[in-house]
Amino acid sequence: MLTVLDLSAAFDSFDHDSLLKRLHTCLGGQMIDWFASYLCRRVQRVRISGTSSTPSVVLYGIPQGSVLGPISFLLYTADLL
Repeated sequence: MLTVLDLSAAFDSFDHDSLLKRLHTCLGGQMIDWFASYLCRRVQRVRISGTSSTPSVVLYGIPQGSVLGPISFLLYTADLL
């Protein structure tokens, strides 16, 4: 039997609030605040030919190319309890 798990979009799929709740069980105080400031209140927009879309709040994922991306994903998927 072969089981295949595709994680190609894994960094784009996890919820910030879920990660922070998970981290709260093993970390506290300033570490949670630091992660929250890194993840939350991010916005994105599209610019085409000098015209920008309305900014939209990003609720899922880690910024592309970030050093914390792989670490955050491991913390999100690991059993922390």
